[in-house]
Amino acid sequence: CTIAKIKGYSDYGISGDNVKTYMLFGDPATALHLIFNPPAADFSAAPTDGSAPLEVSFTDLSTGVIDSWEWDFNNDAIVDSTEQSPIYTYTLPGTYTVSLTVSGPGGSDTKVTADYITVAPAPAPPAVDIWLQEGETPAYHPGDTMNAGLTITAGAESAAVDLYVRLRLPSGKYRYYHHNTLSKTPAPLVKSWTVSDWGPKIFYNYTFAAPTPPGAYEWQAAFTKPGAFELIGALSRAPFNFTP
Repeated sequence: CTIAKIKGYSDYGISGDNVKTYMLFGDPATALHLIFNPPAADFSAAPTDGSAPLEVSFTDLSTGVIDSWEWDFNNDAIVDSTEQSPIYTYTLPGTYTVSLTVSGPGGSDTKVTADYITVAPAPAPPAVDIWLQEGETPAYHPGDTMNAGLTITAGAESAAVDLYVRLRLPSGKYRYYHHNTLSKTPAPLVKSWTVSDWGPKIFYNYTFAAPTPPGAYEWQAAFTKPGAFELIGALSRAPFNFTP
């Protein structure tokens, strides 16, 4: 800022929003006028590109006397943050214009950086599709044979996952598939698998016989995080009915 010389109480030649007047002990004869230069808005960000969700750290590089910051991270004329150097997460893919308005006793200034942040779609997770053999009806009777199959798509992610395959019974309980057997134990079919394309393949061949309980069944398959039944992608379903 620029400090003006001390003016007398009767001197009104200095005025404006960027002028602040101070007096010693309230004595107008000691009036001191401070003239503040306007601030200059500036900022940086890192990273400026990546896949959704993208967490970006913004750093205020503005100069001058500043007492407020207004950030607009997606050019929608809505203030997204009033912190000096905020962190913001972009959840949707797109290209984003960012603006910063700084204000102080000398006025305000705005910097707009067009197309500053580029967010790519999140990598496609691996996908599993569980199905009943084409041409078969999802309504079975004693003596009918059910062929259940899986189709695996690797996706773009390379992290290891678990693969669960289970059968929901008419009672609502589950039986977990483990290499041609069904078990009450909730364990994955494959553990810590770096997925590769696989399918379509029949994994279960079963001929219905007594005493199969009647009602609605459903095969389910999903990839999960290793060691926890936390879904990665969608749960695939293949319902069918059994009638004696």
